[in-house]
Amino acid sequence: MNMELNDTAAHTGSCVAAMVRAFRFNNVNIRTFEYESGDLWFAAQDVCDVLGEGSLGAALDRLEESEKRIVISSVGPGYEAVAVVKEAGLRSMIGASSHPQADTFLEWVGLTINPVMRARKPAAYILPAA
Repeated sequence: MNMELNDTAAHTGSCVAAMVRAFRFNNVNIRTFEYESGDLWFAAQDVCDVLGEGSLGAALDRLEESEKRIVISSVGPGYEAVAVVKEAGLRSMIGASSHPQADTFLEWVGLTINPVMRARKPAAYILPAA
């Protein structure tokens, strides 16, 4: 899928999403968006900035269709199209990177973002019937 940000109206996976919060890694804000069932999705451009990836389109082309979307986010009085990736896409982008801080970024995701994602999801363990 070629995810051109200025062609979001034609993209069937687009929806309006609210930015939940921005995490900060090495002076780069990693914006997160709540999408569909309450899952957090990550702004792909922010991930590219951390990993030194010069081409957002090339980075997105390497991902599975299910790992990426376009969201329409309200920004001030207007709207902005943002390419986002779910956690699997985030990990794929990090894994494909040869950037020197990719391993540090992956560790940071595990220590900083994963606990926030788990805290947002209700969990239950149901015991099998005796």
